[in-house]
This record gives sequence, C-alpha cells and structure tokens, in this order.
Amino acid sequence: MFGFKPLRENQHSLEETTSPFHSFPRSRFITFDPRISDTIVSFILELFKDKRIVLLYVCDPSDSRQGVRAKLFDIWFRQYRIQNIIKVTLANTSSVSACMLFSSENTYKGEIEDCLPEMMEKISNYLE
Repeated sequence: MFGFKPLRENQHSLEETTSPFHSFPRSRFITFDPRISDTIVSFILELFKDKRIVLLYVCDPSDSRQGVRAKLFDIWFRQYRIQNIIKVTLANTSSVSACMLFSSENTYKGEIEDCLPEMMEKISNYLE
C-alpha cells in the first residue's frame, strides 16, 4: 500500500509487546512499522496546512479489525502530539469506526461543531 514492506525487526506480536492492544484476542497478529505511522501523520500534517480542510476517515471493516485500527489512530494522534487539529469520534461501534479531523483555526469551526450532533445522529440511524 505504501510501496515498501514492513521491517522485520520492528514487527511485534501481541504476546511480545505491552500495548493498548493487549485486550484483544491473542490469536490476532498486529505488525508495527514506524514508517507507516510517520507517513500517515506526515500526510495529515501536510494536508492541514490548509486550515479549511475537514478530513473524515472510516476504519476499514472488511476484516473486522476496525476497532484495532481506530485505537491505532488514537495512539498516533496522542503520540505525535498533533496540535491545532481537533479530532471528533463520529461513530465507534462493532461495525464501524469513523472520525473527523479539522483545524482549530478553521474559519468554519463553529459551523462544523454545530453540525456534529446531527452528523452523529445520521450515522447512528444509518447503522441501525
């Protein structure tokens, strides 16, 4: 997906590492390659140089690991101490995890925040 293979020395199984994923079933295997997080965070920071951007992301549910992906994005958000970007969870259910990111300096910040309850309700109704 990113044009390179994971580094073998940076891969850890759930059993080998202390991570927020320890509560997931031991049969799952998660690999960690710091280049992936660096690439995604760099992309997001570059994207938000334009303060008007609003980014909606949905974690891929095709293999039922969307919860793991959502936790990983949360970790990256905290680990990289991304400032001036507001993260709002729109949905976090067993079937879908979706979040919105926008700049705290967005000209339309008030309007975005005003529409969040309606967006969350529409997503919730759609999932029912």
